[in-house]
Amino acid sequence: MLQDLVSVLDTNVLMYDPECIRVLGTPETEIVVPGVVIQELGDLQHSGNEQKSYLARRAVRVLEESFTIGNPAQEHGVPLETGGTLRVELEMYGGDLPKGFRRDQVDNQILMTCHKLMRSYRRGVHAANRHLTLVSKDINLRHRAAACKIPVQDYNAGAVQDVASTVFGCVSRIRVENNVQFITDLYGQGYATLDSLMGYIDLADAAQLYANKCVHLSTLDATGIDVSVQTIYKETPSGGVFKYVPDTVRGDLQPLGANQKFAAALLNDPEILIVNMMGIAGGGKTLHAVGWALENLDRSADTYRRHSAASTGKYERMVIFRSNTEAGIKLGFLPGDMREKFGPYCDPIFHTLEFLLRHKHGKERIPAKEIKGTIDHLLDTGQLIIQPPNFVRGNTYHDAIIIIDDAQNFEVGLLKLIMSRAGENSRIILTGDPTQIDSKILTAADCGVIRAAHDFRGLPAYGGIYLSESKRSYITDLVTKHLFATQEEKNFWAQAA
Repeated sequence: MLQDLVSVLDTNVLMYDPECIRVLGTPETEIVVPGVVIQELGDLQHSGNEQKSYLARRAVRVLEESFTIGNPAQEHGVPLETGGTLRVELEMYGGDLPKGFRRDQVDNQILMTCHKLMRSYRRGVHAANRHLTLVSKDINLRHRAAACKIPVQDYNAGAVQDVASTVFGCVSRIRVENNVQFITDLYGQGYATLDSLMGYIDLADAAQLYANKCVHLSTLDATGIDVSVQTIYKETPSGGVFKYVPDTVRGDLQPLGANQKFAAALLNDPEILIVNMMGIAGGGKTLHAVGWALENLDRSADTYRRHSAASTGKYERMVIFRSNTEAGIKLGFLPGDMREKFGPYCDPIFHTLEFLLRHKHGKERIPAKEIKGTIDHLLDTGQLIIQPPNFVRGNTYHDAIIIIDDAQNFEVGLLKLIMSRAGENSRIILTGDPTQIDSKILTAADCGVIRAAHDFRGLPAYGGIYLSESKRSYITDLVTKHLFATQEEKNFWAQAA
């Protein structure tokens, strides 16, 4: 039986989500994988890029599971457990390809495969009932397909539908009417119960609460002055509790602004094992993640007593993952060993560490050589590990603070691989800006940092915050929110205000 719908898959869709053949393979759908896609997956497995090799191998394994029950090159392909069929199309037709489109490029060969299928459907008995769609994560290929009059769509399975509410919904403001006792409770005992506020707050606001949500509680005090207190909502066996968020925290790095105070409270809560700090450039994401980790490393035996006197935490190492995705024009091959090759991607971390180590001693000027010596010592002793995600498989990190920096550049499968490396007595901190994505196939709706915010929300071991104000400088704030800003970005910042 011929299915009414035909979905032709681009290579990047299979690499993004190998389960796409089951997601799209409904009873009325035939999934077609062009032969050039199979060839490209094979080439990527041996490309030398560990991340791409892993994603390609993962896609090939899923295809192989389906191919074991039949010959995918046969006319009707092989049946899928979801009711659809899967087959490989080896033939192409280039007669309808516009002039200037090179026929030796893989993307154009995918278009040629679509043209061949469309021509065969037009001449077939069931032509009127067959509808072909090319599915691709590559926006450039989608534009070319549209120019060639090939129906095309993005693959959005698993994408977060409402990015704005996912990002900004982690903070809410609740008005308390005719009740000032909760302020006394918060300042006196450090918390106020939800039960004590029922009847004084809107039920709709109460219904939106979930574990570790950041909440501003506000009311009028006895003198008629509006008072607002920052809290973290916690769920306990005896009921909901609003936990007071202090203005200052232990350590040298103090929060600037309301949302940084929320971030510090989430980091300092031992029950929260995964902290997600989203935010704009200069919001303090990496600074607070690395600063908190530095404060909580167990360095009591460190020979660099000058910098480690206050650092007697319970974690043995700080493991930082950064994407080796370049912003803008690629530089090509970088010479040297692993540390030298990955060095340029690590510079933001080193600069942050230099700032924190100087900040630790206030106005006292620390020689640059001594700062560098401390960082080198952390690296040499294994207390600080900075690495790309390429070689993470098989590792386990016990007693570690795992920081995944610029997590907006990680697809969710790779993010899951990294996060699943966490062992006993470990914490995970995610940082990311969904408006600064360097990956060709990721968007704000399906990047790792947003998917984490969406999928973990409400879990007792997770807490998230969006740092909407740039504290780096006033210039950075102006540039981020105004220079070459699209209307979508302006709307995004308006909701953050």
